[in-house]
Amino acid sequence: MHFEDFDYELPEWENTIFKDEIFKIDTDKLAYCILINDNLKNYGKNGPCEKIDLKYESKLKNRINFIISNFDSNESINDILIILFIGQSGRQFYTNIPKYHNLLIINCEEFEILINSGNYDSLTLFKFANLLENKDIIGNGFLDKFSIYIEKNHSFYLDDRKFDSILLSFDSTSEHTKKLRKKAIKDKDPHLEIYGDKLVSVKKNNEFMYVAGSNLFLIKTHNQNIWINFENYFESAIAEAICYWVWQFNDELQIDLNSLKNHHIFISINIEEYDDLDLTIEITNEIKENLIISSNVSEKEINLRISKYLISIANQKDNEADRLLMNEILKLMGILLEKNRLQNTLTKERRCEIINKKAPLGLKKYILIYTSENIMNIPVKNQIRLLQEHNVQLVMDDLTNKVQCDFDYNQKLNKKQSLELTHRIVDYLLDCIKKEIVKYDWENLIQKLILNYENILFNRFYLSSTNIYSLNSYDNPSNILKDIVTDDHELDKLGLPTRTLIEILSAEQNFTSVVKISNESFDNLMALSYVYIEWTLGSDYIHYENVDFEITPLKSGRIGTKTELDDILDTFRTNRTLEHMNNLSTNIFHESSGGEKPSDKEDDAFKSEFGITLTDYAKFISVLISLAICGEKDIVFIHKSKLVDTLKDELDWEYDKSVQAIESFSISHRGDWETPPEGFSENDINPWVFRRPYSYYLKPLIIKNNADETLIYGFRNVYHSGLNLLKLIYKGLYKTNNSSKKFKSFKSKMLDVKGKEFNEMVFEWLKDNLDTFKKFYLRSNVKIDKIIKNNPQYGDIDVLLLDKEKKHLFSIECKDIESAKNPRQINHEIKNFFGENGWIKKHQKREVWIKNNLDKLGDKIGQDIKDYKVFSIFIVSQVLPTIYLKKSPIDIIPFSKIKYDGVTFLDKYN
Repeated sequence: MHFEDFDYELPEWENTIFKDEIFKIDTDKLAYCILINDNLKNYGKNGPCEKIDLKYESKLKNRINFIISNFDSNESINDILIILFIGQSGRQFYTNIPKYHNLLIINCEEFEILINSGNYDSLTLFKFANLLENKDIIGNGFLDKFSIYIEKNHSFYLDDRKFDSILLSFDSTSEHTKKLRKKAIKDKDPHLEIYGDKLVSVKKNNEFMYVAGSNLFLIKTHNQNIWINFENYFESAIAEAICYWVWQFNDELQIDLNSLKNHHIFISINIEEYDDLDLTIEITNEIKENLIISSNVSEKEINLRISKYLISIANQKDNEADRLLMNEILKLMGILLEKNRLQNTLTKERRCEIINKKAPLGLKKYILIYTSENIMNIPVKNQIRLLQEHNVQLVMDDLTNKVQCDFDYNQKLNKKQSLELTHRIVDYLLDCIKKEIVKYDWENLIQKLILNYENILFNRFYLSSTNIYSLNSYDNPSNILKDIVTDDHELDKLGLPTRTLIEILSAEQNFTSVVKISNESFDNLMALSYVYIEWTLGSDYIHYENVDFEITPLKSGRIGTKTELDDILDTFRTNRTLEHMNNLSTNIFHESSGGEKPSDKEDDAFKSEFGITLTDYAKFISVLISLAICGEKDIVFIHKSKLVDTLKDELDWEYDKSVQAIESFSISHRGDWETPPEGFSENDINPWVFRRPYSYYLKPLIIKNNADETLIYGFRNVYHSGLNLLKLIYKGLYKTNNSSKKFKSFKSKMLDVKGKEFNEMVFEWLKDNLDTFKKFYLRSNVKIDKIIKNNPQYGDIDVLLLDKEKKHLFSIECKDIESAKNPRQINHEIKNFFGENGWIKKHQKREVWIKNNLDKLGDKIGQDIKDYKVFSIFIVSQVLPTIYLKKSPIDIIPFSKIKYDGVTFLDKYN
């Protein structure tokens, strides 16, 4: 729970058996923990069955006062959380407890439930204790209050009424407490197991494996316990993979190992030194056949030494390493059967049967190798700090009073009133953010924000690269997909608020504070930024009226929202994530080699916009990343003059060219964040407007407002900003008011090229997957206006598909569209489809012409289609929120869904 050791020696505590310790739980917070137990003295006639008063109050008070007074003068410590742990051994006892600020009294059994029921840290306990201080909560024990706190999103917000005090009865808490207890058992299932000749404590680590100590895993199969022993961290990953596959093979192994009855199996693995390993070595049959260097099998034990080349094989995209390793494990299990004078049923044929059934060659893979060849594999040294729900709840509390809302409680507001209130909330939250950031040291805060953003990028990449295998590795992927969507959404919730704070700090740098921000204060700042962004987006949803979005002042002091948007977006996110995973699965074996040199036209267009060519931009990005990697730094601080010198040394660039590159891809001080820099508009700086040219998303360098003009950047965002910029340019989505004609022309051509490429992609997929020899006829780019000649107005049919058996004609419009990510983009997307001159009306107009002119169209394509039934379809390049927000008279189908469903997508049309 992140109770860190704190270098402080407590004096001995005389005449008691108390145990106490001090831990660090934040940069400026400590936890003072005391274990109180029966003194095991002066037993009465009832022995251990009696209940006694230990009368510890004065001793506790003196000790706690002594500790608090020792830190009163310590300016680096702002708060102390006091936890009294009530032990379970000996007699039942009671004692008066003195009252203190931030005091929690926790039964040891309840604390164990807390540890096993969720990912709560020591700071969670501090926040909980702090909330109890500020709320009048009348209730039972710790777990009863904590279960309600967790159930209510880390708050005591029970409903929309106003409460002066909250009474938590047994009836109101029992179900939530029971849920925590069940979760602790289900998630961890702590218990004792026999290991050899002793008892060991085990805890469930995941669906298939228990952990017993730092180097021992347990798999509980139908017949027996199988223990896996290993020596180091890397071997633990191989051991976990063995556990996973034994679990997958469980039903099959039950047949083969049944004769062992409940005979335990002990497997010990060791991997040879791999420091000099060449991951790119050619994988020969000899390497595969000698995967096990040595082995020793007895009646109970299997000891094996594994070749380092398992790592090279695992570096491949498929699961060959898993299959080869498990073949060897099964072979050794067969020998173990022989050692017990039993029939070895795990023959070569039987092993192949099990492996091919449960681990077919492909993406069902558990041994994953990450190398630093891909810079996104390099983990951030600091742990990510996710958005904390506790702090979000605090920001939402009493918001009506904070913004001086003058509307009546429970009053349903009209659009004008709603916008007025949301603007007031947004202004208030921005003011809070600005007042908060000046409390801290600027450099320390910007560094913490950039580090957290680097962590977001790393975690997003890591999740993408592992989730593709997770979805293929479990029989019921729906639960895995749900977890993936949740994890991805947690990163989404953190990303934009973090970028917003980075951009505000980059613009406003005149801070004088030297206070380093604590995790608790950082959580509060992130919560302010998150709620700020949510209300700006809410205001836009109200403004554009594409979805019902009502807001109401509540008696509780909060501002209530009523909308179906959450359910819609949940469905959208799930399908978007599934699309992303399916695209990765399709493309993983066909990665583009890249590295093509930009054409002269691309270089010239890029230079007209950014002052350097695209070729030079790639070199610039490479130098920035190299500086970080070579220095083993997540964040680089470098004087501008030093970077100019480095660019001169590495690329032979002149001073002016280097300065141009730096200034084109940096954001800097301008005094007031709300005032756009010269040449940019308000929409270019507002964080709720996506694809902005002036953003940390595209400009990864921050110039500090000091004499040296120190440049600050995280190398992962440098890499990502390059990908983001090229993606926007080549999809024709990069927007600025000041672009040159040359750049605008280039963007327009790219948009046209991408559209044609998508049309071709859809056409080729249909051609490859439909029987175009007998049943179907397929043609692309059918120009209707050439048939009409006079007054052309119908455009082209991107893909025309005939089902000759059913006599169906499909007019398919292909749209290569970037999915909308905010209310403005959603509004634009909806207008494109449903507007007065939108795509749907144009397509409907074309459909009417086709129905009325089947003979002319048939003559054009050389087919008799006079009695065909006509259907129209939009095939889009991505899952779009519009699909879930608006009912369309023409089907809008993501291409990913068509690829996933196959040709059955046509079956619904009759």
